[in-house]
Amino acid sequence: MLKSWARNDVWRCRVAGGPSGLPTSVIVKHFKSEPDRGFDDWASLEFLTRAGTAPALCPRFLAGDARAQVFVIEDLREGRTLDEALVASDEKAASEAVVALADAAGRLHAATLDGHAEFDGLRDALAPRELTPISRAAAGLSAAEPDVTGWLTAVGTRVPRGLAESLAALADAVAHPGPFTTFTHGDMAPSNNHFSATGVRLLDFEYGGVRSALYDTLLWNLFCPFPPTVIERADAAHRSALATACPAARGDSPYAAARGVAVAWRTVNMLQWFGPRVLDQDGPWAPGLTVRQALLWHVERLMAFVVGGPLAPITDAVDGLARALGERWRAERERTSAWPAFRARDQS
Repeated sequence: MLKSWARNDVWRCRVAGGPSGLPTSVIVKHFKSEPDRGFDDWASLEFLTRAGTAPALCPRFLAGDARAQVFVIEDLREGRTLDEALVASDEKAASEAVVALADAAGRLHAATLDGHAEFDGLRDALAPRELTPISRAAAGLSAAEPDVTGWLTAVGTRVPRGLAESLAALADAVAHPGPFTTFTHGDMAPSNNHFSATGVRLLDFEYGGVRSALYDTLLWNLFCPFPPTVIERADAAHRSALATACPAARGDSPYAAARGVAVAWRTVNMLQWFGPRVLDQDGPWAPGLTVRQALLWHVERLMAFVVGGPLAPITDAVDGLARALGERWRAERERTSAWPAFRARDQS
């Protein structure tokens, strides 16, 4: 048993007998609850295995039984994750791992740019979905005005004119990614990957689906407080790999606009998930990071991107919120610590 929790069980199983050429061990996943997550994972791995990307970008899908909610994949055996690199003390190794992961994401997006519709067909054949990931995201953003307004009112900041229309424009941009529409991992957390001598593989596609390619770039652009130079190198690596198949990625304006949409999308989501009650009581968000620290990082990071035009009122709202929360949560910002790999840089 490798993992057992409410959503699924994961085993490493020895393979005995059978024809020659079989692997000596495999990974077996049984999803017990939230079947959408299990079928998304299954469909993602089967889709990418059929695509035959070289080098491979995920463990190979081997077999599955939809009724039993079980599937079998390649066992990658020994390796390490980005998360492990970040908690070590080697800054260069951690930086290179972030950049390598960004490159892998770009190669994933480039490889599936023209065939992403096949994923939707494969996924819905396993179990029909009520909504696709971008349809669900767009619907949520269309209903976000009360949440954003509630935050602004709670901190005493004005509500920009045209905010409702701006949120509607954001929802439309999310629903229609245009030339950046591709298959995405959907949960590029530092632990959802595998580094070994054979290269980088992406793991745990429980949120895999068709979205804007720029959604996966949120790992370095928004989620994680990496050093600026690491963020720039990672974004350049992703963009270079994506541009091999996506001409729009070669243009500064289209790429920046799509990246701004992704950052605004997730920042608004954060304001929806965590309401003004956080002003009175903090809570955990991720290892070493509280909800207040995560919210503050998100709203302040949005200001680093050009999010204008129809989305300008959202930028104005988040700017006002960032200023207000920055004053209130100065101590939270000071307590935000870097990963050990980058701590020496921050202290210097």
